[in-house]
Amino acid sequence: MSVFSPWSRKWISKIYEDQSYLSVSSKPCKNPPTTRQEFQDLFSEPIPNAPSSHSLSETDQEKFSALWPAGEHAAQERLEEFCREKIQDYALFRSEPNLNAGSGLSVHLSQGTLSARSCIRHARASNVSGQLDGGKPGVVAWINEIGWRDFYRRIPSLPPADPDVLAAWPRVCKNKSFKADYDRIEWEDNDKHFNAWCDGRTGVPIVDAGMRQLNSTGWMHNRARMITASYLSKHLLIYWRRGERYFMEHLMDGDFASNNGGWQWTVGSGNDPCPWFRIFNPWLQSSKFDPSGDYIRRYVEELRSLPTSAIHAPHEKFTKDQLERLGYCEPALEHTFARHHTSLISR
Repeated sequence: MSVFSPWSRKWISKIYEDQSYLSVSSKPCKNPPTTRQEFQDLFSEPIPNAPSSHSLSETDQEKFSALWPAGEHAAQERLEEFCREKIQDYALFRSEPNLNAGSGLSVHLSQGTLSARSCIRHARASNVSGQLDGGKPGVVAWINEIGWRDFYRRIPSLPPADPDVLAAWPRVCKNKSFKADYDRIEWEDNDKHFNAWCDGRTGVPIVDAGMRQLNSTGWMHNRARMITASYLSKHLLIYWRRGERYFMEHLMDGDFASNNGGWQWTVGSGNDPCPWFRIFNPWLQSSKFDPSGDYIRRYVEELRSLPTSAIHAPHEKFTKDQLERLGYCEPALEHTFARHHTSLISR
């Protein structure tokens, strides 16, 4: 199945048919007492130091340890807290990056310290009906998001038996678009624009906030991921693989299947995609999903003093010189021009 909705219906029906899919697995047994003697060379080998390119300063170690506590126990605590305090309102607030309405569990899911079946089992217990696709909207919406993860890269022990996207269409693992026609697009790949996007200095506040959140915390809100990906590929016309790679190099929850699937959905080249002609207007997205502007203020310090009426599109309120005095810049492209330019590329 290459479309999520029918896949999801089958996925849920399989779980209803066999509740053992959500059963708790038995704990693994301890190693036999002789294990350390039999594999002495392995256990006596010192743990190597991380290469310099993957080493963190003490300050960064403390910061990331506080943001993303490691281990299964930390994952279970976060899951239980989310199901107890936030999941009921998840459908209402999940698209607003400033509200921190998500679970924050994607890091644990990607690292294997938490399983999809644990998430679904706990979420179902939070639903008055005990259902997966009915009852409280927040619970249903969150289970649906777990479904998207399995759709792109299904955990083998979970239904359905059909192969997932990576297994059924291995071309997506080989720097190819799911829709082969999209491999013929001639991207502009302006390095100046790409570097500005990476640094969060595009002149588009919501894009810059998302990229700076990524660079400073190792994570980005899902709505911001869609906005920044759309801006890179459909405004700047930079090959989406460059953005996909940058995300994987910086995301604490970097997962190839979900990252690739999300980028291809946004670009329009994937299965079950956002169409090519649908181009997010980042200024409208900003005012809709960050109406107070507080998400922008949190990460774009140059704009913190601006009123809400100006913070989403400061280039419309201030001259270039005034923006420069704030330490900010104008956007490289105007939205109407970008839409027209992109529509020509698609032909």
